[in-house]
Amino acid sequence: MVYQQGHVPAPSPDFWRTWCKNAAASFGAALIALALFKLTKDKPWPSHNTLLLCVATLALLAAGAGSKPAWLNRRVLSNRLLVGVGLISYPLYLWHWPLLSFARILDGATPSRTVRIAAVAASFVLAYLTYIGLEKPLRYGTWWGKWFRASQHPRGYRWKIGALCGLMAVVGFVGYNAYVRDGLTFRSYSQKNLNGDTGHIEFHKYIANKYFLCGPKEILDKALKWDVYTRCMQSKRSDQIDIAIVGDSHAEHLFIGMAEALPNKNIVFYIKSSPPFLDNSDFIKIYESVIKNEAIKAVILTMRWMERVSQIPKESTLDKELLKVIDVLSSSGKAVYLIDDVPAFPFDPEKCEGRRRFGSTNECKIPLSIAKSQSEIYLDSLMKVVENRPSVRLLSVGKYLCDNESCSMAADKFILYRDRNHLNINGSSLVGRRLVEDNLQLFKSDLNNSN
Repeated sequence: MVYQQGHVPAPSPDFWRTWCKNAAASFGAALIALALFKLTKDKPWPSHNTLLLCVATLALLAAGAGSKPAWLNRRVLSNRLLVGVGLISYPLYLWHWPLLSFARILDGATPSRTVRIAAVAASFVLAYLTYIGLEKPLRYGTWWGKWFRASQHPRGYRWKIGALCGLMAVVGFVGYNAYVRDGLTFRSYSQKNLNGDTGHIEFHKYIANKYFLCGPKEILDKALKWDVYTRCMQSKRSDQIDIAIVGDSHAEHLFIGMAEALPNKNIVFYIKSSPPFLDNSDFIKIYESVIKNEAIKAVILTMRWMERVSQIPKESTLDKELLKVIDVLSSSGKAVYLIDDVPAFPFDPEKCEGRRRFGSTNECKIPLSIAKSQSEIYLDSLMKVVENRPSVRLLSVGKYLCDNESCSMAADKFILYRDRNHLNINGSSLVGRRLVEDNLQLFKSDLNNSN
């Protein structure tokens, strides 16, 4: 066909199909890259974020369909190494999780990097052996099929299906039997029957079911969430707020006990995943609301001090940043309390007193010296604040978990932590109540004062 000068032929249908496939592949790769940055250990899984990887997978599969896949699929995803990983991906998925889980259970904490690398490496080896020795023979009859002369022989199919169904029934029975018996009795010797929630879901669910969403709406709309639970709550359904607890998750975990100890007062917590400094953009609206609300008589400032000191602005100090906040709050007529922190433990609650720990004994404690070394990181700065602003109260919560020799993650038959450094429902009830009861006259005096 001869075209006139200046005439540009219209793109062919093949051009548009190729263009669409390359666009889909690029879109899928971009979503995977986004997920690498967006999905962190603080994000619940599964959640709406899971859709990122689902949509990315769908886009890459669509880009690989047909006789001429997208360039990314042909040149990158068709690489023999990546294809090999894909072939063993299902047994790899089945192996890596129990290996990492058992390593964590046995250690009672996140395993060291060396152990994690070894577990993942072992997963690849076991996945390959499973693929060669189990999956391929079952699917293609490579050497087991010789028992039946040919893998396509009806007897071979019947044997495979029957064996797999039988094994599935056995596994199902064992699981159901363990469930109805509430565990296996021969493992009970390693359980110390300590009561208390671990993980975070039960803690947030408890608050959501017992208390009320915070106000005002502009703060509520931007509140943090854990799974479906909003992390901005108050103890009464009222606009009349008496005490505001401001900080991060270590402010949040005092709420239950304080609300229980002050049933006639409305307590709210406002938290972010950053330090509650005056110039922190996360807290601007929160402080504006607290200052404007004349009903709020007292503000409690606390956080995971040991971690947040690394987030202090350059050329500033912790005491300087706190003084900025305190001066603004005090000038608006609020009483200000600083609360120190509870000890952090180098192991998870499951390790405490042998929970899921074979033959373990008394793993709940750390020496008092370790807890003191943690508080030394920030305590001098808090003391400077109190020295410069005598009206500020510095109260301690760490002492409720420690004696003269050690600090414990448990009391009596109750676990008090839901992870290494966050109080659970029991812990909040104990520590928050003791905090109020030991300083009851102080709270009553500040709450009865008018602005």
